[in-house]
Amino acid sequence: MRSPKEPRRADIQGLRALAVIVVLVFHAGLPLPGGFVGVDIFFVLSGFVITQVLLREWNETGQIRFGSFYLRRFRRLTPALALMVTCTVAFSLLVLSPLGPLQTAAKTGLGAMLLSANAVIANLTGQYFDAPAETNPLLNTWSLAVEEQFYLLFPAILAMGWAVGRRMRNPKVFPLLLVTGIAIASFLLSMTGSTSSHPEDLSWLLGFYSPLTRAWEFAAGALLVLGAVVIPQHIKAAKNLAFFLGVTGLGMVAASLWLISGSTPFPGVWTLLPVIGTVLLLVAGTASTNPVSQALSWTPMVKIGDWSYSIYLWHWPFIVFAVAIWPKSAIAAVVAAVASFLPAMISYLFLEKPIRFLPKLSPRKNASLIAAVVAPPLVVCLMVGLWATHTLAPRYESGTIQGSRQGDVGNTTFFKYLEKQHFPCTPEAIRANAEFFETYERCKQSKPKGPVEIALLGDSLTEQLYPGFAEAFPNKNVVYYLTAMPTAADPDFTEILESVVLSDSIKTVIIAVNWSFRQVPMNEFKPVLERLVGAGKDVFVVDENPSFPFDPQRCKFQVAPLVPQDCSQPAEAYFARPSFDLSALIQTTKSVKGATFISVADYFCQQKTCDMTKGNSILYRDPGHLNLIGSPFEVNRILRDHPEIKG
Repeated sequence: MRSPKEPRRADIQGLRALAVIVVLVFHAGLPLPGGFVGVDIFFVLSGFVITQVLLREWNETGQIRFGSFYLRRFRRLTPALALMVTCTVAFSLLVLSPLGPLQTAAKTGLGAMLLSANAVIANLTGQYFDAPAETNPLLNTWSLAVEEQFYLLFPAILAMGWAVGRRMRNPKVFPLLLVTGIAIASFLLSMTGSTSSHPEDLSWLLGFYSPLTRAWEFAAGALLVLGAVVIPQHIKAAKNLAFFLGVTGLGMVAASLWLISGSTPFPGVWTLLPVIGTVLLLVAGTASTNPVSQALSWTPMVKIGDWSYSIYLWHWPFIVFAVAIWPKSAIAAVVAAVASFLPAMISYLFLEKPIRFLPKLSPRKNASLIAAVVAPPLVVCLMVGLWATHTLAPRYESGTIQGSRQGDVGNTTFFKYLEKQHFPCTPEAIRANAEFFETYERCKQSKPKGPVEIALLGDSLTEQLYPGFAEAFPNKNVVYYLTAMPTAADPDFTEILESVVLSDSIKTVIIAVNWSFRQVPMNEFKPVLERLVGAGKDVFVVDENPSFPFDPQRCKFQVAPLVPQDCSQPAEAYFARPSFDLSALIQTTKSVKGATFISVADYFCQQKTCDMTKGNSILYRDPGHLNLIGSPFEVNRILRDHPEIKG
C-alpha cells in the first residue's frame, strides 16, 4: 500500500517496463543473450525505492515501523504470488512428470511462499542456465525470494545506521558508510563466486541465486538515495548533465543485453554494466526532465511498468508449459509470453491492486488476510508434492503403471551405479580435487589397482561415456577425470594433463566436452593435443551428442496427460549450433597428427530428426546426458567406426 505522501515517478515505472520486457524476450528464446539482466535492473530499483520510503518515514517519525513496512510488502507481493503458485502447481499435474519435475515444482512453490525459493532452486535444479532449471515452472521465483530477503533485513540495517548516526556529529554519514561497506563486501563475494574454479562448492554462499552476491545491487540504488542526502549538491550539478547521464545509462543497459550471455560469469564484474546504467538513469530522472526520462515516462511504458510484477510472475510458467506441450513449435514460447499478459492483467486489476490499496485493517483482520492468502498455495503444494512422491511415483517405478521404454532416467541411478561398480580414481592428488554429485564422487576407474591404460578427459560429456568404455574394455583399467575446460587456462586440468602425459601406461586419451557451451578456445586447445600426442598418446576428440529441450522422463512413461510422448527434435537444432564453430574443432584436431576427430551425429540423428530413443530403449537420463544404456550404445558405435581405439 503506497502512502499518499509517497511520490510516483513515471520514469521508474518505465524502467520496470524495460526490465520485464527484456526478461520476457530472453525467456521466449528470442535473440537477446543478456535479457536476464532485467532482474538486476529490478534489484537496483527496489533498493532505490525502498530506501526512499524508509528515509521518509525516519525523517517524519524518527523510527521505522517494521510491522507496517512488512505488512505493506506482504500486500504488494504475496497475494499475486500466491495465486500464481497455486495455479502453476495445480496445472503441473497435467504437464510435469511425477518422477521428479512435479515434486520440484511443488517444493519450489513451498519455497516461494516461505521466502526461500532461491535456496530450494539452487539445491534442486542447479544453475540458472542448466537444463533442469529450464523445466521448473517456478524458476522465476528465485529473484522474488532474494528481494524478500532484502526487505526482511535491510530496514533493520538502515534503522541501526540512523540510530547510531544520531550520536555522531554528522548523523547522515554513518548510514552511507554502513551501506557502502555492505555493498563492497557483497560485490567482492560476487567476484569470488564468478571467478572460482569450483563455484558449485560454495553455491549458496557465492552462487547466482545468493542474496549475499546480490546485496550490492540493491545497495547501489540505496546509496543513490543516501548519497543525495549527504551531498545534495550533486543533484543540482546533475541537472546540467541529466541528458548525458540518461543516454550513458541507457547505453550501458543496452550494451549489457548484448555483451552478457549465459556463459558470462554472473554476478560479477559484468553485472556493473546494467547496475551502473540503471543508477545513471535514476540520477538523470531525479535531476531534471530530459528526453531519456521522458521516453521512459511514455504512457504505454508506465502501464507495462504497473503490470510488471504480475507479468514477471506469470510469463515463465506459461513458457515452460507451452514448450512442454508443443516442444517442436518454434513460436510456442513467444506466443506463451504474450498470452501471459492476460492473467497478469487480471491478477493486477482484481487481486494485486485491490489488496494493495485496502484501508487500514485491525490486527485480527490482517491476520485473517495473511492466512487466507498463504494457506491455499501451501496446502496445494504439500498435497501435490506428497501425492506425486508417495502415490504416483511408486506406481510408475514399480510397474503398476506400465512403462513404455527401458532405461534409467534421472541422475541418481547413474551415479549410484558408478559408486557401486567402480573404484576411486588415481592418483590421489587428482582425486582430492574431485567434484561430487550429491554424495557421489565424480572420478572413477574400472579396476581397483594397477596402472591406468585408457584416460577420458573432459566435462560431464566425458563422464557419460565412461561406463561404455569401461564395459567395452573389461581387461583394461579405464579412468575418467572431470574438468570444465580442457586447456591450460584451467589449473585443475593442467594438473590432470601433467599426470596423463607423465604416465607410461596410458596409451589412449579420449576428450569430450560440451564444446558449444564451453566455447573452448582452439588456440589454447591445440597445444593440449600436441602435448598428448608428443607424449606418445593416441588422442581422440569426441563431438557432443545432441541435447533436447525436454526431460527424458516423458519418453519413459506417459506421465503427464497434456505432454506428448515424442522423444525427437528437429535435426537442424543440433547441426546448426550457431554459437559454435564445429569446423574449427575438426580442423584443429586434424592439424595435429596423431589426433582423431569423432563425430557422433549419425548415432542419434537422421536427416530430419534427432531422437533420444532407439527401439524400446531410452538413451538419455536428462535432456543432455546419456544413461547406462546410452553410454554403451554410443561407445560401441564409436569403436565400430574407429577400431584403432585399442587402449
